[in-house]
Amino acid sequence: MQTYYPGTDPHIRIYGRTNRSNPLPLYWAASGIEFCTDASDCILELDADYTALEQWIRVEVNDYQVIRMPLNRGINRITLFQGMQASGKKNVHLYKEVQPMGQESTNCLFVNKVECNGSLFELPPHSCRIEFVGDSITSGEGLAGNDRMQDWIASVFSNAGHYALETAKELNADFRLISQSGWGTYCSWDNQPHNTLPAIYDEVCSVYTEGRNADAGCLEQADFDKWQPDIVVINLGTNDEGAFHNAPWTDPETGITYAQKLLEDGSFEEQSLARFTQAMYDFLVTLRERNPQAQLLWVYGMIGDALRPHMEQTIEKYRKETGDQRVRFQALPDTKPEWIGARMHPGVLSHHATAQVLVQTIRELTHLS
Repeated sequence: MQTYYPGTDPHIRIYGRTNRSNPLPLYWAASGIEFCTDASDCILELDADYTALEQWIRVEVNDYQVIRMPLNRGINRITLFQGMQASGKKNVHLYKEVQPMGQESTNCLFVNKVECNGSLFELPPHSCRIEFVGDSITSGEGLAGNDRMQDWIASVFSNAGHYALETAKELNADFRLISQSGWGTYCSWDNQPHNTLPAIYDEVCSVYTEGRNADAGCLEQADFDKWQPDIVVINLGTNDEGAFHNAPWTDPETGITYAQKLLEDGSFEEQSLARFTQAMYDFLVTLRERNPQAQLLWVYGMIGDALRPHMEQTIEKYRKETGDQRVRFQALPDTKPEWIGARMHPGVLSHHATAQVLVQTIRELTHLS
């Protein structure tokens, strides 16, 4: 058996925002590795830890799912396949199934090495790079389970049938996901203004703040020069809209109460709406600064679209005031009742419908065939 290490062997492709190579920390949903081998037997060694929210992984061989499983705490040696024909090349892709669970200081996942009785080969190049920024939808919450599953547990997360992966595969794109359930643009679903994607966008993965992830550098500044996307897809707004319908939140440290409010007629309070649209505008500014050449595509609508007109107006305002014409809004198909997955989230059919829209839109923006 030969041993190969991520970051050391150039034939192991790394997915997802990270900052170390050996062992390789996997922070974000759908992060992982890919390689091509002629081996008949292959073993993957992973190191995992958690308290209650398990680390789930998924493995595809030649685009066919062969493994989906939770990991044990500690070292996991997993046989990916054995007894296959040594003459044939196999494409192997490991995905992390769950988002970063920052509420658990122990929560972490590292790829140690790949062992196989064959060689690794160069992978074909990608046509483009796509970054997806979002909330629970982009984290894949609800994709593992049906509409009877309502528990918030790690096993309901998956990226099998995910709109981002389907889009990336169709376009032959390198991709990464930066997402967190419940979080938004101005605030989270429960009105917490600290739980937003703009607040953590600049760091490698500051959802985590301590433990082995902190030791591995998750709080470091992301190296944007190292990985520049051709397009950034921002799927945010669902939790911002939800905050208008939920109770105020009081900061236990400052005593300040935060609330996005509706008027008696059900419309958005002007000051509350302005807080959201300003946060959206400011995030577009940040995204442009960090990704100067990328197309910025703000998408919305898989779970309602009440904020849509205000989002479209904000994008038009941004385009007019900055002169930046590489910004666009795209409405997404709403999730039909028969498309619902676990926890009242979009299921596979909903993600598929979204992917079809995104593939067409991204082809128009990037002129990909």
